[in-house]
Amino acid sequence: MATSSDGIDFSLSSDILGPSYFRIFYAFGNVYAVAKNGNTDCVLLKSPTGVDRFRLVGHFLPNCRHTAIHVIREDSRALLVYSLVGDTPERLYTAYVNLEALRFDRVVLMNHTTLLSPKHVWEGSALPIEASHFGPEGSPVHEVRDPALLCDAGEMTLVYSTAGEQGLALAKISNYDMGGMYALTTAAGGEKRTATHLCVLFSVIILSMLQFWKVMALLGRLV
Repeated sequence: MATSSDGIDFSLSSDILGPSYFRIFYAFGNVYAVAKNGNTDCVLLKSPTGVDRFRLVGHFLPNCRHTAIHVIREDSRALLVYSLVGDTPERLYTAYVNLEALRFDRVVLMNHTTLLSPKHVWEGSALPIEASHFGPEGSPVHEVRDPALLCDAGEMTLVYSTAGEQGLALAKISNYDMGGMYALTTAAGGEKRTATHLCVLFSVIILSMLQFWKVMALLGRLV
């Protein structure tokens, strides 16, 4: 863990909060995290502050790769997006996490649904369908995975990797609070060129933010 008062200079701590691929959410005054338990499954962790070491609540989703989570209703459920290694092909699923069960340190998932499978060429749909495996993927494959959720002003956007790890794409999720019924609109609109533009735009935004912080750090040293 590292802390900072200005976002530029960080103080490092040797304390380990938990395993990798932490996905934080809040419920009932506690801080929870969904994390990857090696190449075995996912774990749900709990901390009273988010700074103290997280303790194990339970294991779930064998062969899970990465996850994304967003609390929909603070007193009832959160939306979980995930993929499973070994699927043919690997795809994205959703499920609801029953938050009420967390009061009793139980992990309860409901309404497992397929959210997205490779459909477009830039998602790998023209490539052979094979079982996925753990680890990095250097070549294009028939897979979508590695989800992230961006939520703002009541709108939910899914960010996911395409053709294995060849690029990023955006999709809008609507009706996500309807008990497992979803409407998914791919931002690329089925056009590889548009998808590429979105990926480039996403990368440019990130690079611009990094350059901004470098400049701010330099100005801070000069002052």
